[in-house]
Amino acid sequence: MLVHKSTSKQIAMESFVKFGKSFLIVGALVVACLSGCTPPMPPEVKAALSEEVSACVADGNLTVNAPTQYQDLIQVFADDYTSECTNSTVTIVDDNSPADISFSDLELPTNCEIVAGGPIAYDAATLVYTQYSLSELNLKPQTLSELLAGKISDWADKKLLAENPDSGLTSAPIKLQQITDSPALAALNTWGHQVDSANWQDSTVLKAVDSWDRDAALTAAMEENSVSVMPLSVASNNSLTTASILLPGQAYPTVTDLAATFAATGQLKVVDEASSVIRTVIDPNLPPSLADGADQASQPWQALYPVNEYICKGTQELAARAFARFILRLNEQTQNESYSVARVPEAIRLLTAGVIEQGLPTPSATPE
Repeated sequence: MLVHKSTSKQIAMESFVKFGKSFLIVGALVVACLSGCTPPMPPEVKAALSEEVSACVADGNLTVNAPTQYQDLIQVFADDYTSECTNSTVTIVDDNSPADISFSDLELPTNCEIVAGGPIAYDAATLVYTQYSLSELNLKPQTLSELLAGKISDWADKKLLAENPDSGLTSAPIKLQQITDSPALAALNTWGHQVDSANWQDSTVLKAVDSWDRDAALTAAMEENSVSVMPLSVASNNSLTTASILLPGQAYPTVTDLAATFAATGQLKVVDEASSVIRTVIDPNLPPSLADGADQASQPWQALYPVNEYICKGTQELAARAFARFILRLNEQTQNESYSVARVPEAIRLLTAGVIEQGLPTPSATPE
């Protein structure tokens, strides 16, 4: 995936430049310590060490839960972590099971009394369609709202034809898949009210569920003439076709893809920086993130939502914080794009890391 390769190289270079000076200070500290003194560790050095040195705790055996669509990504993080912290194990269970860490796209995960938390990635909502004679589908927000409400039920509807004049659409019944992933639908509705408050109406036809069955949804989405709302990561990872959005004042449709989602992460702001759980919202007045090497940002797809890590109250809180902090390391964040979710913006990443790492041992500047 070329976008991922470019991003990884750029982040690696940024990381090298950013922390190079700090590690020179680390070297000086090592020399000083060898001379018998224990000077205080400068904050920038501690931050640099936290990016490179894992806080492996004595009892690092963890159980974590995650929705099916994110378990492969969490497994990659777990494999990387346990290769460095060899005294640790990470067992992934389904998202309704009790765990030490809950990875969830919900604001309140089940079976977890939250101690601390924040985003590790951003997914987005998208409209998937399967219509083999249609190569692309463009929709205005109002048309999308009416489609999801069941008011548009045929591919030859006059609004679809007007917004897709060269599509060659012919009459056929649209199969609206009603079972929908709750966070994806909520993000889509929030976006709809922001961009077209006068015309957007939340669908009363769709049924949003927290425990969304990815495999059943994929089977339904692949039926001819189907349309469905689902996480962009699931659509992208399974090569499904997604609609684009026609917005006033834009020369081209907004493509609902990972590049557009990444652009929208630049428009995120933190709700309460003093909270133990970092929450974010979209501010459309903020500039979108610029992709590595690009002169102009993609048109942002703002129907995005966080995939969070929540530390659950229990006997393994310290070990949970160690793994959760590891996931927020800059080099680990480059894994996200390979699984079709956007990485966390730098300022939000560092703020979340500060919340998560509370209570962890100070990283050592000298080899043990």
